[in-house]
Amino acid sequence: MTAHKDDIFETVQRQFACEHNETKIRKKTDKAGRLMLAHQCVRCGQQQGSYLSPKDFTAKQIEAFELWDKTLETKHSKDKSETLVRLHTEEKAQLKRDFLRRHSSYLKSEIWKKLRQKILNRSNHICEGCGEAAATQVHHMNYERWEGNELLIDLLAVCAECHRKLHPKDQDIINVLIDSKNLPQNNRGAFFEMQLPDVNF
Repeated sequence: MTAHKDDIFETVQRQFACEHNETKIRKKTDKAGRLMLAHQCVRCGQQQGSYLSPKDFTAKQIEAFELWDKTLETKHSKDKSETLVRLHTEEKAQLKRDFLRRHSSYLKSEIWKKLRQKILNRSNHICEGCGEAAATQVHHMNYERWEGNELLIDLLAVCAECHRKLHPKDQDIINVLIDSKNLPQNNRGAFFEMQLPDVNF
């Protein structure tokens, strides 16, 4: 089972949460070139607290302070963002694999074979896209109802050419479903022992 997007966000938040247990006073300059002193967390690089007054330190102390670590300041945030993107990408890939397995199994089922034949019979085996060619495939108009729960109006009898037009090359139907949050949930729960052959939607 894949993680929910909110769960992934919370996981990353916990992973990169910083209690700022160790800080160092470091120095930097503002745009006007004025000296700035502040506590910098040595783990996440974020400033902790308000700026300190240089007047509270001797020149020797100020000279000994390390320079502000700009790389550290941005690295923690960058690593956090990259981890979030990576986990979302992995989740999306897993959702796609799971869907393809289920759909591949469904296309082999008796339930689908009977439903597919109904659609082809309804159109007298003539493509409902062009109205001319022989219908050899059945296209899902949507996946709101799926795995045997489809209504006949959810399906079209089509020829191979019209089916290709319904699935443009630059459109990955599974990614569209995932991104629109319309990836169908399991309805019948009967199609889980599956392999991954090529799938015709």
